Amino acid sequence: MKRFALALLVTLSVLVIAPTAAHACSCVNDSVAGHVARADLVVRGTIESRDEPGNPLRIVRSSGDEVVYRVGVDRVYKGRWGPAVEIHSVVSGASCGLEVDVGKEYLVYAAYGQGASQDELWASLCGGTMSLDDSAPAEFTDLFRRGEPPDRSIPTPEDGPPTPAYLAGGVAAAGLTVLMVALWRRREAADREL
Repeated sequence: MKRFALALLVTLSVLVIAPTAAHACSCVNDSVAGHVARADLVVRGTIESRDEPGNPLRIVRSSGDEVVYRVGVDRVYKGRWGPAVEIHSVVSGASCGLEVDVGKEYLVYAAYGQGASQDELWASLCGGTMSLDDSAPAEFTDLFRRGEPPDRSIPTPEDGPPTPAYLAGGVAAAGLTVLMVALWRRREAADREL
C-alpha cells in the first residue's frame, strides 16, 4: 500500500509540476523606423484588458506563459485595424513580455508569426511599445502626423477570455486520479478479505 501511495504521489507530481524552459530577455536599442519596419501593426491605444489563457490550476508558472491584451485603438499608424485588437505576449518582462498596465495609453508595435499561431499578433518588450506618458523621441512627431482613425467596419475581437488550452489535460489528470483511487480502494478491500 505504501508503494502504491508513493507511485500515486510521483504520478501526480509529474502531471502537475511539468518542467518548463528558462527564458531571459536582452534588448538591443533600435530606432522608431526600425521598429515600424518590423511591425505589422502600429497603433496608439489604451490597454483595456489583460487575460492569461492556459491552465488556471497550474501550480508552477513560467515567465514565458502567454498573456493576451485587448487594446482599444485610437489611431492607426501602420496596417488596417478596427477599434480594438488582441495582442499576444509573454507574461513577464524577464522573458521579453510587454510591461504594460490596463487603463494606460501606449504606442503598440506588434507582428504576426512570433507565437504558436501565425494568425496572432505578438508584441515584446524589445519591439518598441512604449507608454505615451513617457517623453517621446523627436522621431515620433512624423509618425504621429501620419496616423488615421481605426476602421470601424472591421469587427472587434470577441469579448471574454479565450477557452483554456489545458482543459483537456486537466480532465485527463482528474480522470487518472479517480482511476488510481478506485484501484487503490479495490486493492485495500482485497487485502482486508485475506
